[in-house]
Amino acid sequence: MAALGGLFNRATGQTTATDFTLSDCTGTNYHLFGELDGGKVVVAVFVMPCVGCISPATDVQNIVESYASSHPGKVEMFLIDDDGLTTCTELMSWRNANGIHLMPTFSDPAVVQDQYGTPGMPKIVVLGGTDHKVWGNQNNTVDIGSLYNSIDAALGLTTSVADTRTQHANVNLYPNPASGSTSVSFSTEQGGNAMIRLLDIHGRTLRSVSLKAVAGANEMKLDLSGIAEGYYSVLVTCGNQTSESKIRVK
Repeated sequence: MAALGGLFNRATGQTTATDFTLSDCTGTNYHLFGELDGGKVVVAVFVMPCVGCISPATDVQNIVESYASSHPGKVEMFLIDDDGLTTCTELMSWRNANGIHLMPTFSDPAVVQDQYGTPGMPKIVVLGGTDHKVWGNQNNTVDIGSLYNSIDAALGLTTSVADTRTQHANVNLYPNPASGSTSVSFSTEQGGNAMIRLLDIHGRTLRSVSLKAVAGANEMKLDLSGIAEGYYSVLVTCGNQTSESKIRVK
């Protein structure tokens, strides 16, 4: 199966962040490397602004906010004008009019999307670590699973974490975002009893389905009727392996 991270490609730009020390549009001073050195993951969203940027920027905002309970204060979104030429008044007016929350918002030629390769509308770059690494780089749309994976990696979440978030690429969800239902595709090395669970951001199980999995590829529909809009985890457990992917219900 195709990996969920296909849209995030470090080859589209540099592999380390470009540092800046700037005041945002409210006059608050930020030092990017200082944020990263302090353990924060910064998700930089470059916008024009434009109509086509509204939905992706909102999606990223919601994904970032989904870490608030599990990693409080560790994942932050920066909203940045694509070329630093839009006035702060115009950029913040666009942000506020479209339901994007208060967050560090920048418009300055010192930080532009061209620093990270091919332009996009929007362009989404995940930065983290004391090595100031680029963990994800996506253009034009939001691949939810890939963005979660990039943020998890930047936070240092590995297969050893207690919540068994492993083998993300082994679970595919289509469609995603979804309403009503989604198809869950996964593969196992050995067949056996499997359990598919839908969890909310607090780890509570909202749906569970058991099935007999076969060695190789498996697929089934997951009912999403009655599930409120938002972001959820889909966990597939087969034997002693648990794999996870993320989904947005719309």
